[in-house]
Amino acid sequence: MVAPTWRDWVFSGKAFAAAVLALYLALMFDLSRPYWAVSAVYIVSNPFAGATKSKALYRVLGTLLGASAAVLFVPIFVNAPELLSLVVALWTGTLLFLSMLDRSARAYVFMLPVHAAADCLAQRQWSRRRFRFALARSEEITLGILCATLVNQVVFPSSIGRLFGDRINVWLADAGAWAEDILRGEGATPSTPLKRQQLASDVSSLDLMISQLSYDPGTKDVVGQARELRGRLLMLLPVFSSLADRLHAVKQQSGLDDTLIALLNDIADWFKLGGGVETEKAGASLLARINTMQKQDKPHGWDDLVMSSLLTRLKDVVELWQDCLTLRDRSKTGLRPVSDH
Repeated sequence: MVAPTWRDWVFSGKAFAAAVLALYLALMFDLSRPYWAVSAVYIVSNPFAGATKSKALYRVLGTLLGASAAVLFVPIFVNAPELLSLVVALWTGTLLFLSMLDRSARAYVFMLPVHAAADCLAQRQWSRRRFRFALARSEEITLGILCATLVNQVVFPSSIGRLFGDRINVWLADAGAWAEDILRGEGATPSTPLKRQQLASDVSSLDLMISQLSYDPGTKDVVGQARELRGRLLMLLPVFSSLADRLHAVKQQSGLDDTLIALLNDIADWFKLGGGVETEKAGASLLARINTMQKQDKPHGWDDLVMSSLLTRLKDVVELWQDCLTLRDRSKTGLRPVSDH
């Protein structure tokens, strides 16, 4: 069991303070179910201020939509429980389907109204209390969401930019290790598909984080660069696989000459530099060497065509990797946390 860090304690304290504030306000306004506001705080709370803010609006809209559906469906189908069950099933399935299409915080607009189905079935015997129930649910859940958002934005706000930057660095390190295996090894290996699947999964997980960057005051200026960086990362995966296949084909057909081996080793070493002016200069030198080899090797047969394709892929890899490092370096300032509590 891992002991909580000081950041965990700060987040726990903020969530508790927001829950106490929501409970106090619910009791002060004499709301019927104050515990709803408290539970909403803990459901909404997120360690990152931008993530909480991005979800707040859509959660409120989803709650209001669900309460409206509860008030609408029950009077119409109260005397036909079979039809009510069918309507609730269609409502639930349709909204869940729509929520799966959107991986951003907007999915909560479709996800939260699903809870209206349970409210419809639970309240159909108490038609006079139905509107009061929906109103109380909307008021107290909205109160909890607003309290959680307010406390998270004011008290030691934590930026998601730091986590996003760390994820990018880890991804680039893993991709660089895979590229080094390809360049120094035999090209395609049995582990190549597994590595590609893992890297693709990691890139896909960045989508939600990028969508939350625009809600964070400290990172909203780098959202465009973050999206461009994600696009470059996705482009690297098929290029790496294509490079591995071509290296394997060249070695099986004509073998790797000393000049090509030296180039591959230099590119593998270049992947370890990690960015900066020196990396950019070294990348330009590698591109010049590749261009020189492309001019020298005129395609006359199948082996020459495969070699030409290999050099083209090497050029693509160097250019894409340099783009990734440049976009990452340009985003560093904007990805710094607003408050590093």
